[in-house]
Amino acid sequence: MGKIKINGSAKKEFKADIMKVDISISTAGETAASAINKGKKETEKLLQLLVDLGFELSKVSMENDHVSNPSRYDDDKCYHFEKEISFTSSANLALLESISDGIIRNEIN
Repeated sequence: MGKIKINGSAKKEFKADIMKVDISISTAGETAASAINKGKKETEKLLQLLVDLGFELSKVSMENDHVSNPSRYDDDKCYHFEKEISFTSSANLALLESISDGIIRNEIN
């Protein structure tokens, strides 16, 4: 009995219709409490920006706060706060630009 061998490839282009946006908030302070307070204020500013742009906060995902103290002794602001915020939206580069502009305008860290 004979063998049939087939090789091939296929390609299909798709229009992007959805985007996932990940934003990281990062602050520093001389104490853990000051780093956390600064981080929470920055988080509130970002969430208000998203609300102002029409996002529903129920669709925004936030990870737990993370505070670290690096081992560098020469760092005067030695406590660091980080928070990851992400959301999915319809693909809209104008909206992404509005978010970026709002972050810069509101000096969100």
